[in-house]
Amino acid sequence: MRRVRIMLGFAAVVCAFSAFTASAFAKPPKEKIFYGEFIASKFGQTFTEESPAVVKGTGEVESPEKSGKETFRLGPYGIRCLAPFKVEGELLGPRSPEFYVTLKFRHCEAEKKLEGGVISLSPIRFSEPLHLTYHANGSVVTDTEAGVKISKAVEKFDVKGEDCVVEIPEQTLPLRAEKKPEPEEPYSDALYERESEEVLGGKKTKEMFPGNPLTGLEEGEQETLIIESDFTAIKADYNANRRCSKPGLPKEEAEKLEKEGKPDRIETTKGLFESLLTVKLKKGDIGFEEA
Repeated sequence: MRRVRIMLGFAAVVCAFSAFTASAFAKPPKEKIFYGEFIASKFGQTFTEESPAVVKGTGEVESPEKSGKETFRLGPYGIRCLAPFKVEGELLGPRSPEFYVTLKFRHCEAEKKLEGGVISLSPIRFSEPLHLTYHANGSVVTDTEAGVKISKAVEKFDVKGEDCVVEIPEQTLPLRAEKKPEPEEPYSDALYERESEEVLGGKKTKEMFPGNPLTGLEEGEQETLIIESDFTAIKADYNANRRCSKPGLPKEEAEKLEKEGKPDRIETTKGLFESLLTVKLKKGDIGFEEA
């Protein structure tokens, strides 16, 4: 029995030594990189997931004529918005590395270049708002699938056929953020800025906006969040018919493509979206605090 006890004791020493050496030489866990946080505050109110900070604002996409380049494309279509689009958002707490927004486009039209340099303009309708989650590291995730319906164009050419439907699947932008969610430096695809302006109103109104030495805000100033987005390589797919992919394609060629078993949908990664969002928190402040 004594010999057994000695062997058991030796085994215990070996296990203890192994555990010690493993813990001594193990690599410490990698510390998460802090890029900054979206922040919101409102006098007399505390924000939580159950009671988030609800913000509203507007967004703009510059026209190609004004910017000198294309700024909004989905599938084979360049898109022009003739009016600012509506922005609604939620911040799930006073501080968060994520900011949820909904973009509601209106008064937009699609353009497609045809043979001979002719440009066709078609009215478009977004079947639902575009839902995005902006991250502090400069990336964004499309939360839900959205669709864009492009009505038949009759201004420059006459092609009978079904309406075109461009679908935007869930995706992370930029694409490299999927494999590298913690880059050394934040991605420049989304830039966040804070602006402040004097609150209009009387003394009681201005008292609702106390000064904050940490952010540099003075009493009576309201902070606004500005988001500048420049996303490229956006995934989308659209109808594989002569009306959508190749307007003006002769009927015989279209039927030939169908017999060859071409796909019903064509996928593309050539989409882009360059925009400027301005959002405010009613009777409160919203901004972004860098690392």
